[in-house]
Amino acid sequence: MATPSGAVAGDAGVNGYALASLARTPARGTAANPENLFDTGSSAAELALGLEGTVSGLHWRARLTLDGEHRNDWPATRNVKLQELHYGWRWGERWHFSAGQQLLSWDSGLSFQPLGFFKSSQTDLRDVFDSEGRSQGLPMLVATRLGDTVTTDLVASTANPGNDAVERSNARQLAVRWSAELAQGWNAALMLRKRDGARVGAGISTSYGVDEVTLRADAYYGPAEARRFPRGLLDGPAQLFLPPLAFSDDPGHGYRLRSVIGGTWTPRRGLALYGEWVHQGGGLSGDQWRLYQQQLALHNAALNGRYHGAAVGNLGTDLSLLGSAPAGVRRDYLYLRAELGQGDATWYLSTFAGVADGSAMTTLSKSWQLRDRLTVKADLSAFTGSAGSEFGLTPYRYQARLVLLQTF
Repeated sequence: MATPSGAVAGDAGVNGYALASLARTPARGTAANPENLFDTGSSAAELALGLEGTVSGLHWRARLTLDGEHRNDWPATRNVKLQELHYGWRWGERWHFSAGQQLLSWDSGLSFQPLGFFKSSQTDLRDVFDSEGRSQGLPMLVATRLGDTVTTDLVASTANPGNDAVERSNARQLAVRWSAELAQGWNAALMLRKRDGARVGAGISTSYGVDEVTLRADAYYGPAEARRFPRGLLDGPAQLFLPPLAFSDDPGHGYRLRSVIGGTWTPRRGLALYGEWVHQGGGLSGDQWRLYQQQLALHNAALNGRYHGAAVGNLGTDLSLLGSAPAGVRRDYLYLRAELGQGDATWYLSTFAGVADGSAMTTLSKSWQLRDRLTVKADLSAFTGSAGSEFGLTPYRYQARLVLLQTF
């Protein structure tokens, strides 16, 4: 009765892609990076080879990269990542199993995944469909029971050995999900999840599609994720920390709501419009953001005093709090995306805007299909907003990229 899933579906040969990219990111001075104190601008290049295949139920995927930056004669960094390696099998007609490192997606959102607990990489807003193959799975055991009306998934996962302590804590988890089609075009799911060292959280996901419109919503209410965070930075009045404030592990026990509500409209062939409202309950509140700005002002003022060295260290901590700018560090965002295909070329325009201050990351890109499997993509992302806004504080003016992608 136990049958390898790959043997049922038929083994696939090796396929993949080759990618070459160039990126230019000019820096700018902001309150978090006065006069480009931290030399954040760069020119970078990447060569990547992605391969995947399936043999007798065993699926694997790997990415080999060679990265370089225009610093000290383009030093190169080589990296090999095993993104997936898992074995799938069936037990009768009802039960499906898989074990090993794999990706599991229970979300329907593009810009934010509140149920995205089963991957070890964040969403890239320049490539929300992951055409550049950067996604990476987690080691897990998945059991799926196909019922007459309800499908049940049971998951136990852990972290990759190379992850830091915080990522390992978040990835050690148990989860169960029940999903069903409630009516024609209407799908819904309910999940429960327990992270190691935290209490149980609950999530829902639903989507409804009719004609050219699809509506969707995902939400999770549970303990905040563990993170590396400068815990003293936002706990009291602005001050100069001596020595510079160090990061520490935040176990993330308080309950938070994470959600995304959105829709897709495809009024005609070649045109697609997307919209999403994002809420990150673990993000900075308005009061925390005002305190953050006070810290920036104090640390800037201290640069010209006797504690210059400490001020530089404090500003480094301040800047790191912004994290990866496209991910956002505040609570509410609006994501809009438009796609227009014309012959062998497609235009993309997207914006990820902070509701609290109106600052935004906006990306314009165009891709050309040169041959059946050869694509060129150019994109330009601009960070805009007032001087004290989130995206106005990022140390980058814009980022320009050129990507050549060959699939096989």
